[in-house]
Amino acid sequence: MPPVSSRNRAPEHGDGDGSEASDADGSVTDVGATSTPDGDGPGAHVSGADELAAADGEGSRRRSRLILAGLTALLCAPLLIALVVLRQPRWFPILDIAMTELRVRAVGTSHTPLIGLPGRIGRYAQEQGSHPGPLSFWLLAPIYRLLGASSWAIAVSTVALHGAAVATSLWLARRRAGIGLMLGTALVLAILMRNYGAEFLTQPWNPYMPLLWWFVVLLAVWSVLCRDLVALPVAVFAGSFCTQTHAPYVGIVGGVGLLALAGVVLSYRAADDAAGRKRVLTWVGGSVVLGAVLWSGPVVDQFRSDPGNFSLLIDHFGSPPEESVGLGQGIKLSLLHLNVWRFVTEQGAAIGSMFPAQKAPPGSTLPGILLLVVWGASIVTAWKLRHQRLLRLHLVVGASLLFSVFSISRIFGQLWYYLMIWAWGVTGLLLLAVGWTAVAAFGARRAEAQARSNEPDGADDPAPRGLSLARAGLAGLLAVTIVSSIVFSVDAASTEVPAQPLSETMETIVPEVVRALNDGDEEYRGQDEKYLVNWSDLLYIGAQGVGLVNELDRAGFDVGVVGPWGTAVGRFRVRTPAEATSYVHLANGEEVDVWRAKPGMVELAYLDPRTPAERERFEEVRELVIDDLVANGLDDLLDDVDRNLFAAAIDERISKVAQDGMTEMGDLGLPTAVFVGPPSVLD
Repeated sequence: MPPVSSRNRAPEHGDGDGSEASDADGSVTDVGATSTPDGDGPGAHVSGADELAAADGEGSRRRSRLILAGLTALLCAPLLIALVVLRQPRWFPILDIAMTELRVRAVGTSHTPLIGLPGRIGRYAQEQGSHPGPLSFWLLAPIYRLLGASSWAIAVSTVALHGAAVATSLWLARRRAGIGLMLGTALVLAILMRNYGAEFLTQPWNPYMPLLWWFVVLLAVWSVLCRDLVALPVAVFAGSFCTQTHAPYVGIVGGVGLLALAGVVLSYRAADDAAGRKRVLTWVGGSVVLGAVLWSGPVVDQFRSDPGNFSLLIDHFGSPPEESVGLGQGIKLSLLHLNVWRFVTEQGAAIGSMFPAQKAPPGSTLPGILLLVVWGASIVTAWKLRHQRLLRLHLVVGASLLFSVFSISRIFGQLWYYLMIWAWGVTGLLLLAVGWTAVAAFGARRAEAQARSNEPDGADDPAPRGLSLARAGLAGLLAVTIVSSIVFSVDAASTEVPAQPLSETMETIVPEVVRALNDGDEEYRGQDEKYLVNWSDLLYIGAQGVGLVNELDRAGFDVGVVGPWGTAVGRFRVRTPAEATSYVHLANGEEVDVWRAKPGMVELAYLDPRTPAERERFEEVRELVIDDLVANGLDDLLDDVDRNLFAAAIDERISKVAQDGMTEMGDLGLPTAVFVGPPSVLD
């Protein structure tokens, strides 16, 4: 945490290297001034830290930037290791990530996406809505194309976005309180990133991509509240990215955004001349223009589509199809995310299965309550110190906690962990605020003790001792951050692709299908055909079917889908059998034999990923699941066990025995085959 001193704060509108300090109106004051534009009181001063701050202020901006770059590299090193691990064998994205890659590949074409990824919004396969905006697709596209538009390239692009969020967070921290707070923020980010895990931070799934940018939103809002309007466009960009990419961020970003608005008003009122007011209006105007550009896609879609996606979102969340979990559950789940032990020691949630058993975090709310008590004491301490920057940080923490409770309480349907995983970012900011408050209190007590000692002139100067203590504290922060990144790097070395069994099946089937379809001498094959692709998937709600569309599009084939899947893979891909010249079908389980019997259909590829022992195990587990469902009076789910296993596995009524059994069945898999033939087969 930073040494707390008026001379250790970052410039309000400068580069943030501690070399100078600017007042809110833009005028520059000496770094040795005894007050700050943020209004930090005398209780926030500490002698030894002042010396370190002055020493840092004499350094060059280049050195400060190198420290920021070094910390960014340190924090991102585990993700780079994970990318190396994921380079081989080739990853075959399925379902949501395949949908994402299809959209990223379309950026810059006549079919550039204007809205976000489809979600559980509206009526499935009819008027299904999507998440608010396409900003994630637009931002992923440049690096993705530069690296060859492979599935690995989109993982690299995802990591690059996270790296930008890390660097922005550190930069904002440095602006507020110099290198000390930047190191404290680096430690919090190191723990937060390990908590999420390399699996989350390397895949371009929409609930995961905004995780670190949400932390940027919180720091940027705090900066604006401290009258640093340079952070306003940062808040607009980061907030837009979060809310466009995943709808649950709309409430929390909008809520804390009110504080940014308050910061703008304070800045305008504090400006005591026309130049100061003009500067405020310039930053506000630029931020408004930036926001308009970032939201241009969804606005165009609203006017061009009927119904527009905004209308679908308003209808869905304004009149939810199910009851929300309520305020009590919102408080409980927020407290569960304030468990410091889980924040520091645990790593994400297992995502190797299409049937994740984990949902909301388990455990007691007591650790969260205790942390809130500590936080409350920190607020009192910051108030006694008259430390305005800290008080404003605590205000942002309080607002984010309040809106977190509200947002979680509005969840309806399944309480999936990914709907509230962003709450760990609030925990990280709270810990940063508590840690900084503790450092400030220690510095104040030390300053008071020095004042009481009344040492005569010529006595030993306490400043060198304070300088050494401050440097030792910063070295300690850096050391713990390095250790955390090393531990995360070890974990990252065993990173696996999401839904690895499904990817492995696609790894065998897709090359055979692409090879066969490239043979233009055979009927219904060749690059000139207009393909219609569909699937009968008994296990994975069409996950591999969407993956097949993605891979055929990557291979250069003209691919379309039937109407119900238009929202998933892009409305422009909807194609009727009459508009197609060839039909491709993916089937698994007993549907393989059904499609083998279809006249005119030719089998292109087949794989049963199970060993003989695994086939026997699949049947054993199936019988156990059926017996459990019957015993619990859930006969209505028996057909889904064989026809739509995923739907049965997420039914809230089933027992843990049945859920675990269905998860195992999904992981074991079924035989999968791909066929080609005339579109008339659909008649």
